[in-house]
Amino acid sequence: MMKSSKTLQESQAIGFEKVAQTFGLSTFWFDRLGNIHHFNKNFETLVGYSLADLKNKQVFQLAIQMTYFRLREVWESIEAEHYLEWDDEFLLKGNIQKVKLHCWGLDLFDNELACCLVQIEEPNGKTETASAEPLQAEPYTMHDFTIAAVESTNALVFWLGNNFQIHYLNDRAKLVLDYDFGAGNEISSFLQIDESFANRSWDNLRQNLDKKRRIEVEGTLVNRMGHHIPVEYYLFRLNPDDPNHICLVARDISEKISQEENLRKALETVENLSQKLTTENVYLKEEIQVYNKLDNIVSESKAYQKVLRSIAQVAPTNSTVLILGETGTGKELIAKAIHSLSDRNEKPFLKVNCAALPHDIMESELFGHEKGAFTGAFERRIGRFEAADSGTLFLDEIGEMPLDLQAKLLRVLQEREFERIGSHHPITVNVRIIAATNKDLGAMVAEGRFREDLYYRLNVFPINNIPLRERTEDVRPLVRHFVKKYNQQMGKKINEVCESDMKRLLTYNFPGNIRELENIIERAIILSTSNKLNFSDWNMPLNKSTYDSRHLGKFDSMQKDYILSALDLAKWKIVGKGSATELLGMSSKALHAKMTQLGIATH
Repeated sequence: MMKSSKTLQESQAIGFEKVAQTFGLSTFWFDRLGNIHHFNKNFETLVGYSLADLKNKQVFQLAIQMTYFRLREVWESIEAEHYLEWDDEFLLKGNIQKVKLHCWGLDLFDNELACCLVQIEEPNGKTETASAEPLQAEPYTMHDFTIAAVESTNALVFWLGNNFQIHYLNDRAKLVLDYDFGAGNEISSFLQIDESFANRSWDNLRQNLDKKRRIEVEGTLVNRMGHHIPVEYYLFRLNPDDPNHICLVARDISEKISQEENLRKALETVENLSQKLTTENVYLKEEIQVYNKLDNIVSESKAYQKVLRSIAQVAPTNSTVLILGETGTGKELIAKAIHSLSDRNEKPFLKVNCAALPHDIMESELFGHEKGAFTGAFERRIGRFEAADSGTLFLDEIGEMPLDLQAKLLRVLQEREFERIGSHHPITVNVRIIAATNKDLGAMVAEGRFREDLYYRLNVFPINNIPLRERTEDVRPLVRHFVKKYNQQMGKKINEVCESDMKRLLTYNFPGNIRELENIIERAIILSTSNKLNFSDWNMPLNKSTYDSRHLGKFDSMQKDYILSALDLAKWKIVGKGSATELLGMSSKALHAKMTQLGIATH
């Protein structure tokens, strides 16, 4: 249907109509639905319709062979080839007479409007225009018309002659490239502005165009400023009788490439997030499957209040925490409590047991790896640092970490970044580190088995977790806690503990600490056949009188007394024959470190 508003494309169409009028061509413009948008005076004269007559006409009402299905085929062909020829019969005004016409369809406006040029078919096979004589003295050619037409398009259009010599280019190409073209000027060959064509043979292109209507290739134009413009080229012949000239239309695809790159990055981000979520879920499932720990800290001991105060003080910060203590004292429980009380409590809490992992896979477990980074790396794997981003990573048994990995851990602590195995791209993370050990890291530093710089990085806020034998007030509440826990798990209803059995527990030293107590209670519940806890199968491994902490001094005090005795015997000689190091079987460096730790001043 005719439209009164003048869009940019409609204005350009009107300009084309004037060009066609000049060359004596009859033209009309139609859209995908068959609505006629514009036509020139020649077409009006040919079919006998006026502007008012064609106001509500569609191409189906003029072209006898044009149907909705045929229109769709025409548009598909024009989209694919940007050009289509066909024969049809048009009804003249009054719908009585008809005229056979040869049609050319051109798509010049981004698949919105198609231009149809028509000529009358004569019985002798010749064609002539049904309009006044053209204004030019020489007869028009399709080449002449297209030159005039392409000046209004946004595409860069070139006519190339033998060996890619530029014979013509439109104003848009001149504006974008900003060179002087032609004989004696800066640019005369297309190879000077797109080197990729140097690998293409002019003769091969000509031969290919003998077989195909159009060739599509990609390339990169370079303008005067050295700016590279990615383009998509369409090469075709305007005149089949002229094999020595090729028309080349270049469309800028920078935006398309940018969109594809953005899409690629977005997909990669989604993939990484998805993989991270999957990995995180796997790790969380692994954590659930690990031997069940206490759901919360159970304590009525005054001695343990210092530990609880330390947890409350450090939790709101982002400081690194080093938890020290014997095995089985619940160091992981403290780490989880710190995480739960921090601002990171809704983020991941992940654990790595450095003693349980083989050294050769620990690095991959911590930092991840790329596909193909080593034998067996069939896919990319995100490490626990990356999975714990914004959360907390608990490094249990940190004293078992190899020295080479200690250096990489130090980098993460200092710079907050690392690289996956097989990658050179740093990944930045925000992870809080909580480490734990039952070893004397200070002595390991002195012996060269632990990095001193890493030790100081980890030891920002140490928490000494006291053993169960120093918090005997907690034995009763812990027994109640474990009985309730395993009653629920095993479906039992045990609610009574014999006082004599409780006294045995209270006098036991618990070298395995809370973990050992939990194991004792679990075994007793399994053996119980009534509501009373059955300890008949448990015998204390050692007599309390020979292992009572009240008869043993504090471990640090005993170490200090022993070293002082050795120093006195050696008359405070540290190195050499008869020295304290010889008596103790220690290196001088280890002895100095231990003396500093225990507060022993040298004479």
